[in-house]
Amino acid sequence: MSRLFRCLLALGAAAVLVVVAACGGSSGGSKVTLNVSVSGSQMTPSQLSAHLNDEVTLTFTADKAEEIHLHGYDYKFAMKPGEKQTKTFKADKSGHFQIEIEDTSTALGFFDVV
Repeated sequence: MSRLFRCLLALGAAAVLVVVAACGGSSGGSKVTLNVSVSGSQMTPSQLSAHLNDEVTLTFTADKAEEIHLHGYDYKFAMKPGEKQTKTFKADKSGHFQIEIEDTSTALGFFDVV
């Protein structure tokens, strides 16, 4: 192998490393915990967010029996008054996803993944 070829190969490898580092390099995200309370038709907080590839732990409590649906991820939480329902998942889809009371289609808020 010629000296010029080895030099070009080393420069190419260095360029790839710089690009990977500039783009974040890692596909892993952070651990995010979101605690949400639903009272009547109000969700607190009403705006939730995470970054793409975060590990999200989403916990709901509600004041009545109902099914809460996180669109986009299609997760359903079967609520009972005062009890917690929790799901942990990877935020692997970016977007603006509605959270609603399934039976009445009542909008509660949004989950944003950026």
